[in-house]
Amino acid sequence: MTTDMVLFEDFEGDVFPPAGWSSHNLAGDDATWALSTTVNHTPGGSNSAWHDWTATDGWLVSPPVTLPDEVGFTLSFWSYNSDLWAYGSNEVWISTDSGDPADEDFVEVWTAVSPLEFTWEEIVIELDDYAGETIYIAFLKTGDWAHVWNVDDVQVGVFEPVVTYNLTFEVQDEDGINIDNAVVTVEGVANAPGDYLFEDLLPGEYNYQITAADYEPSSGSVNIVDEDVSVTVVLTEIPLYTLTFIVEDEDGVLIDNAQIILQNETNTPGDYVFTDLVSGVYEYTVFSEGYDIVNGTVDVSEDTTETVTLIELEVLVVSEFPFNELFGDDSETRDFWSQILVEGNALWSFAAGAGGGQPQNPYIGNLNARYVSQTGTNSPITKLVTPFFDMSGLTNPRLVFYYAQHQTGVPWNPNQNQTKVYYRTAPGSEWVELIHLTENIFEWTEVVLALPEHTATYQLAFEGINNGGRANVIDNVIIEET
Repeated sequence: MTTDMVLFEDFEGDVFPPAGWSSHNLAGDDATWALSTTVNHTPGGSNSAWHDWTATDGWLVSPPVTLPDEVGFTLSFWSYNSDLWAYGSNEVWISTDSGDPADEDFVEVWTAVSPLEFTWEEIVIELDDYAGETIYIAFLKTGDWAHVWNVDDVQVGVFEPVVTYNLTFEVQDEDGINIDNAVVTVEGVANAPGDYLFEDLLPGEYNYQITAADYEPSSGSVNIVDEDVSVTVVLTEIPLYTLTFIVEDEDGVLIDNAQIILQNETNTPGDYVFTDLVSGVYEYTVFSEGYDIVNGTVDVSEDTTETVTLIELEVLVVSEFPFNELFGDDSETRDFWSQILVEGNALWSFAAGAGGGQPQNPYIGNLNARYVSQTGTNSPITKLVTPFFDMSGLTNPRLVFYYAQHQTGVPWNPNQNQTKVYYRTAPGSEWVELIHLTENIFEWTEVVLALPEHTATYQLAFEGINNGGRANVIDNVIIEET
């Protein structure tokens, strides 16, 4: 608390520098101190003084300050720093003669050795050596493309000791057992998990919020008057439920190898149980090779069982060649393509272009097959599987298709989706890799592949591998005799 003030400046006026203050740059460029409206320390205020990162020898000089003869006066101000990885120097200088730093009358009285970043720090400097004199106080920020410095609430006066108190929380569950990993936030300041002590608080009312995994959040307020305060908070455990799916075909026969996506969580094939779910409505996708995909929602407010019926896909065996797929809505064969999740839970779609980056349009027609562009490394991965082909009568069949996979990022650290092409000779047989495409391809590019092992139940698969690049796209798929 201040009892005798001879200077106070909070930079809340519209004019900068404030009356009597001056700004100088002895480096000879245009960078000077200015008014900041984004960082502020003054309670109820919005401004501070700041100097940006440009090359500078920037001085912010106070008006003349006349100190009484008695000792005990100090300079205090609040300091805030950004971009300390490029720290130059924060300094305070005092002159008993000229207020123009070009006259070289200023003497350094303080420099920041270990400044804090992104937080306000109070700096206090004793002025006993200047008792009875008139002084100028200068804030000097130096550095070539260095850090950013904000200064606020500059005061010169005699200050009474400030009495502060500690606020301690005890966090328990409903059985009185201590919870040691809660996060307590007081007036917007959050301690690390399990740290329940807030020190050096002034008297007043404080709002708090407490969160912990698996518990309902709690909030309240506490009043600090003239002693340390301890508060006990009881958290209520969030009820968790289990959701079990039953997957069957149209005849009620259980399907034991389906995959289920529940709110972006994918279980392994045949695992139909999702545990530790909070109350709410969940979206799901259920699919199994040879069956149509089912999308739905389920309301979970207790342990729940959801029955899903999959409809077997009509089998298409293509025996007339050349075969050509353009993936348009008018395609007579697109509905007979299927998908297999390999990793993650993303599905191929039918759309125009890549949906970002290149290409922007299909190769032919109005739609193409498109995979995904999302954060991930070799995940998700999904196969887009053709209908069956009866190639038993072909001698030298080949696959022709067009694709693209535009990278993102920078050349020395790219994000590049990849595409693999496989074949198999019968349902349930092993997939055999034909080609692995890894390069940055930003325009539609033709690929021609000879097809081995010509069976009557032949299938191909285009496998999209997401690495955060632009979406894989496939179009104009042709199977023909050569």
